[in-house]
Amino acid sequence: MSGEYLLIERVNLLPIYATELLNVTLTLNNRGTGSASYDLVLPSGANQNPVIVAASSSVVLTGLFPRTRLNLYSDASGGTLNYTYVVAAVGRTFDFDGTNWIPQ
Repeated sequence: MSGEYLLIERVNLLPIYATELLNVTLTLNNRGTGSASYDLVLPSGANQNPVIVAASSSVVLTGLFPRTRLNLYSDASGGTLNYTYVVAAVGRTFDFDGTNWIPQ
């Protein structure tokens, strides 16, 4: 068995997996008088259908993983993309003023 060997090193995987296991919460507040919408694109690439955020209401999205993309639309049909956010390691809040989604 000359020339064959096994090398074992200590590798700290915490920096790699610390963000993989995070659950992030996003809050969407529609402060306008008309409906808006959002959809999610998961890290796997799977796309969700648009979900309506009714006027004067809030939606709390929990359990989101980093690299999930949130698409925010200024209409109920998901036809007019207004803002895109890729989930990182902290929660965020977005307010819709009737025209635009504004990160807080």
